[in-house]
Amino acid sequence: MPGSIPEEKQLDDGSGAFPLTLVPAGERLSAKQIAQRLEGQASTLREVAKKHGAVLLRGFNIDGPEDFALIAKSLDCEDYPYVGGAAPRTELVPGLVFTSNESPPEEPIPFHHELAQAPNPPNYILFCCQIESPQGGATPIIHSAEVADFFVKNFPDFAARLTEHGVRYIRVMPEETDMTSAQGRSWKETYDVSTRAEAEEVMRSHGTSYEWLPNGDCKTTTAALPALRIDERTGKTVFFNSMVAAYTGWYDSRNSGKKALVLGDGSPVDEAALDATAAFMMEKRVVFRWHAGDVLIIDNGLAMHSRETFVPPRRVLASVRGPPVAPSARQAKL
Repeated sequence: MPGSIPEEKQLDDGSGAFPLTLVPAGERLSAKQIAQRLEGQASTLREVAKKHGAVLLRGFNIDGPEDFALIAKSLDCEDYPYVGGAAPRTELVPGLVFTSNESPPEEPIPFHHELAQAPNPPNYILFCCQIESPQGGATPIIHSAEVADFFVKNFPDFAARLTEHGVRYIRVMPEETDMTSAQGRSWKETYDVSTRAEAEEVMRSHGTSYEWLPNGDCKTTTAALPALRIDERTGKTVFFNSMVAAYTGWYDSRNSGKKALVLGDGSPVDEAALDATAAFMMEKRVVFRWHAGDVLIIDNGLAMHSRETFVPPRRVLASVRGPPVAPSARQAKL
């Protein structure tokens, strides 16, 4: 049943609470019971996520990777291989549940759509809090249509250039994963390969150009990708990209955020626009404190997420899901 949290806000377009919070109507249901009740009803949950942008499940009996995997499967979506992401992660349930970004707790992670720098981003990302941090560690969220509205109204010329040319992301990936950096995932893990030849095959299929550096690192430049998109389901224009995340957060021994972005034609980005948009996000974001057992379902086409710094211990799990399973495929499984 619908609940509420003190930190929620009302969306500007009148769609309702962001996030929408769902709580048990009576007994604390287990993950298995939730999965059973969602059988055949997953489309309703996805519709709720589309209307609100994000849905928080709170007060249910969900504990650990296997429980969380049941919830992720209940969304009735295709599996999504975590290929192309920069975040160091550990796989806990094969192909389904990972740790969230394992970068150092003192490093904040700026707002982004999950894998917006990939040619085919996931449709949903889910988080589950297993251990809440004693201080900090929230996963702030913001509706991307509201960011797009601010951006287009305040920077129409840059928005027009961005719409025309798209954006390219430039990143240097280490040969071996660097756990000290939020961008430290190795090119081997990023592309799920073991050799340069295999990595090159994946990068070519993505339209990504590459340069092998003398120390074994790989410098990549993506194809030009849209950064302002119209969500076909809602008709809303969304700020679907990782521009602010790259510009403000892609800093380590190999990367500099100010060198991580160019427009599709090679021209520079408008730094003042990105600074102002980052400030808008910080002002309008929704920040709630994790409770152990919380599950946050984010429609990745409509909402952005980030991570605050925190004091350990903290353990938040993640799952990325593809598009809804087609009816024909669903029947074939029966």
